[in-house]
Amino acid sequence: MQPCARVELVHGNVLSSCPCLNRAHATTGVFLDVREPPEWFGRGMVKGAVPIPRGVIEFTAGDRVPLDSRVVVYCSNGVRAALAGSTLLDLGYEDVLNGGSYEALSDAGIPTQPPVTVDETAQP
Repeated sequence: MQPCARVELVHGNVLSSCPCLNRAHATTGVFLDVREPPEWFGRGMVKGAVPIPRGVIEFTAGDRVPLDSRVVVYCSNGVRAALAGSTLLDLGYEDVLNGGSYEALSDAGIPTQPPVTVDETAQP
């Protein structure tokens, strides 16, 4: 496990024990959840994470994630996070980390929010 490595050097390794993850959550860092919406609703997500599915990262990241942020990308197992991280680097982001899986981040003590149920998303 390589602490604070750029995503192109990590290749899917989980950085959940890296102190930079807690710093990212406590400071100006952004957790980017690249799972699909059913995964967010079914399992929860890192508290305050920006949800952007991997398939649309090229089209929406610039509008939702500041270019100068530390970005910790995660998914269900780290593979999509690695791909999305490489894409972010191509888009000009410089501080990109692969956080691996949501479960690993949760197990490492990163604050999470519970799953959203269908009833909670319904409009009154």
